[in-house]
Amino acid sequence: MYHKMDENGNRRVMMGAWHAPEPKFTSSETFRDIKDCGFDFIHTYYERTDEEIMQTLDACEANGLKYIIGDWGIERLGDDEFDKLPQVVEKYLHHPAFIGNKVKDEPGASYFPRLQKLHAAYKKLYPDFYCYINLFNTYAGPQLLETPTYKEHIDQYVEMVKPEFISFDHYPLYEEDGVPKLNKDFLENFAIVADKCREENLPLWFFVQNIGFNNYYRFPTAIEIAWQMYCAMAFGTEVIQFFCYGTPPNYGEIFHYAMIDREGIKTQQYYRVKRAIHEIQGFDDVFMKYKNVGVMAVAKTGDEDYLFMPHPLASFDPIGSIEEDAPLLIGCFEGKSDCDRAGRKALMIVNMTDPALGIHNNCSIELKGIDAVDMYVKGEKRTVKLSNGKLPLSLSFGEGVFVELPRQ
Repeated sequence: MYHKMDENGNRRVMMGAWHAPEPKFTSSETFRDIKDCGFDFIHTYYERTDEEIMQTLDACEANGLKYIIGDWGIERLGDDEFDKLPQVVEKYLHHPAFIGNKVKDEPGASYFPRLQKLHAAYKKLYPDFYCYINLFNTYAGPQLLETPTYKEHIDQYVEMVKPEFISFDHYPLYEEDGVPKLNKDFLENFAIVADKCREENLPLWFFVQNIGFNNYYRFPTAIEIAWQMYCAMAFGTEVIQFFCYGTPPNYGEIFHYAMIDREGIKTQQYYRVKRAIHEIQGFDDVFMKYKNVGVMAVAKTGDEDYLFMPHPLASFDPIGSIEEDAPLLIGCFEGKSDCDRAGRKALMIVNMTDPALGIHNNCSIELKGIDAVDMYVKGEKRTVKLSNGKLPLSLSFGEGVFVELPRQ
C-alpha cells in the first residue's frame, strides 16, 4: 500500500484532506494549491460520475497527489454482490494517483457485518490498496455507535472487520456563549483507539478539526491546528487528516467555510493549515522512526476531567520527577528496531491546556542519567543541555516539542 517516503527512503507522516474541491473547480492549477499546502492525498466527496472521478485522478497525478475514492458504485452493491467489485474499481485501478476506496464513514455497529464481508472481498482482490473506513468518536453516543460503550464499538469493529488501520475523527474545540471550551473526552477517545492500535499493531489515522460548524465548533487558529497535530502524534498517529479542504454543503448541518469556500477561493484556514503542516514536516521523518508505547498526562491538582485516560502510563524510564505550571501530555516512544533509532527513546511533550486560554506552561522534567537531548521546536532541531539532570521547558499555549533521548 502507498506510504509517503522521502528521497532518502524515510517514511513520513501522511497528510490527507476530506472533501476534494467541487468538480467545477477541479484542475491542475487548483490541485497544485492542495499540494503546496503540504497534503499527500485527498478524499472524495462531490464526485458522482466516472468522468468526474477520472478528472480528479488526473489533477492529482499532475501534482504528485494521491486519491482515496468514495465511489457510490460500491455503496450500491448488495451484501452478496461484492464479487462485482471489479466492475466498479477496475475502471481506475491502474491510475497512478489511485490508492484506495472509501467504503464507509462513521458506521454504527449494525453495519459491521456488511463491512466484514466488503473488507475481506476488497482486500482479496486489491491487497495493495486502502479499503478505507472512518469511525465515530466517543461523543457520538450509544444511539449512533449501536454499542453500550465506545470501547465495545472499537473492539467489535476490529474483531469483525479486521482492518489494516484505525481511522477516527474527534473535533475537540468548541465554544458556549462565546467562551472557548475543550471537549472533556478528547484524550479518553484517543487513548481507547491508541490502546487498540498498539494491541493489534495497527497504524493510527486521525482527523484534525480545521473548520467551524453548527455555530458550536469554533474556527481553529493555526496554533490550535498544530496543537491537535501534536496531541495526535503523542499517541503515535501516522496519518493526519483534515476536516476539511472544500466547504461541505449544508445538509443537516451548518458549515461556514473550510480551506476553500464554495466559490473555490482560499480562506484564512488554508494558510493556517499550511503553517501547521509545515511545522510538523520539519521533524516527521525522525518521528516516524519511533513507535508509541504509551501516554502520560500530568497535572498538579489531578482534577482536570479532560485528562482522563483509561490506561495511562504510570512511568517511563528515564523520566523521574516532573514539575509543571499547567497540565502536560507526554507521549512515550521507543526507536523502531529496523532503523538507526533502534535502542533510543523519545518524548512528545504537549502543553495540555486549551490553546484559546493563552496559558504558558513552564515545566521541568527529570531525565535520569542524561546530560543533553535533541529537541524539535516548531520543526527546528536544537541540542539542549540539561541542568542538574532536568530538562527545562517553557511551552507556549498550543505548543508541543519532540525530544530525542540518547542511547543509554
